[in-house]
Amino acid sequence: MSLFGDGLEAAVQKTFTRPAPQSAGAQMRYLVNQLKGTKTVVQMMRISQRTVERYGKDQIKKPRPDLAARIERE
Repeated sequence: MSLFGDGLEAAVQKTFTRPAPQSAGAQMRYLVNQLKGTKTVVQMMRISQRTVERYGKDQIKKPRPDLAARIERE
């Protein structure tokens, strides 16, 4: 491939091979960043906006089992 194609391939590999966040706060921050705001996360997860903010600030460390499953799935 050309130099340009090799650079694109390297960028794609670096983007898609990052490990998934492990903690609930990191996972919630990742979702908020990917979905461009807390409102879409609130609608998708069916929790309050304040709860999303608390996870983002690591004020809540361990989610309930049903919410943990939804976070993991997304």
